[in-house]
Amino acid sequence: MVAGLGTCELTENTQEKITLRCKYKWIPKEGELEFFQELLKSPDVARRKMAQSSLQHFEKTYESYFTYTIKDLFFDNCLNIKEEKTNPGEDHPSSRINYCVTPPDKLKSD
Repeated sequence: MVAGLGTCELTENTQEKITLRCKYKWIPKEGELEFFQELLKSPDVARRKMAQSSLQHFEKTYESYFTYTIKDLFFDNCLNIKEEKTNPGEDHPSSRINYCVTPPDKLKSD
C-alpha cells in the first residue's frame, strides 16, 4: 500500500547514512475521502471539525528529511535499517522506525 506520493532529492550519500529531502502528499485509503465528506454533514460540531482537519491533511504538501542508517544484523541475512524523519527547521527527528531488510539471494555473502 502506498501512503504518500511525491518526489525526493538525495542530499547525503555516505557509507554511514543516506538522506533524502522529500515533498509529498498523503494518499487516502480506499473510502477514506468519502467517509470524511459524509462526516462534514454531521450535526455534531466535533465530528465536522475532525472531518475538515482530516480532509485538509490530504490537500497539504509536506516536506521532510528521511535519513537511513544500517544499525546491525537482526537475524541471519536481515539488516536493521533505521529511518529517522525530520521536518525542516527542527533539530530532532519527529519519528523513528526500524526495518528488517533482507538482501536478494544474489547479493548475500557466506
